[in-house]
Amino acid sequence: MSIASLIGGLSRWVPEGELKGTARLCYYLLTGKINRHQVTGERLPFTLRYRPLSRLYSLRFDRGPCAGRALLFPPFYDPVRHPKEITAPWAFLWFAGLEVPSYFAGPPLCPGDLVIDAGACPGDYAILAADRVGPSGIVIALEADRYSAAYLERVLRLNHAETRVVASGAALAASAEPVAMFPGEAPVPAVTFDGLVERHDPQGRRRHVLKMDIEGQETEIVPAVLAGRHRPDLWVIAAYHADPEGGRPTYERLMPMLAAAGYTCQVGAHAHTVLYAWHG
Repeated sequence: MSIASLIGGLSRWVPEGELKGTARLCYYLLTGKINRHQVTGERLPFTLRYRPLSRLYSLRFDRGPCAGRALLFPPFYDPVRHPKEITAPWAFLWFAGLEVPSYFAGPPLCPGDLVIDAGACPGDYAILAADRVGPSGIVIALEADRYSAAYLERVLRLNHAETRVVASGAALAASAEPVAMFPGEAPVPAVTFDGLVERHDPQGRRRHVLKMDIEGQETEIVPAVLAGRHRPDLWVIAAYHADPEGGRPTYERLMPMLAAAGYTCQVGAHAHTVLYAWHG
């Protein structure tokens, strides 16, 4: 019997909890599995390190459009709504490390842009976007889920980005009426794309970028934005979520919609499917 099989067998007898989570983390660190694909064993395009004294994770991008940049994250994402993250908090960062470079593989952001990041947790895209738009640009990070919004704000502080990114606990919606995110919970504030543009760029002098990762609700928000007074110059949309109406990836409905509105569209072949749409 191999050591890995023995450990796996013993693991099944130990209940999930902080002790088991700590042991699992030590095992992943000592074996180097924390930086390898869990199926193929291939080296991941980023390096994840754990700092035991501060209990923080450092995520450094080694390849791709974010190469050389490192971000800090707290160890626990959302222990109330996502209890499995307590014992494997780095699994959430694997997804972040694989996903966020995909958002920057399309048309580039420019200095001075107004970037609206809807569904901004954990804050990685907002921070990296702030690097690109510079001090003359504006980045608005929207996160409607209260737990995720608190985590987002902590990530911004850890990375000294709280002065470069405006965080808001609001949902991007078709109207400014409060919306209920989950059954039984109090409604949260809502904002529209038009409202954000008119608040942060009343003279219309900036290029407007809308990045969305809102769990499949993009198919509801995109038509509302297209019907408004202002339209993004560049869309960056997480398009791998299931369409609520048909179960297919959302880009299958969004791409014809945006193309009919005069945008050039491209689906990126990356770790996570991203739909880019832009004028020109």
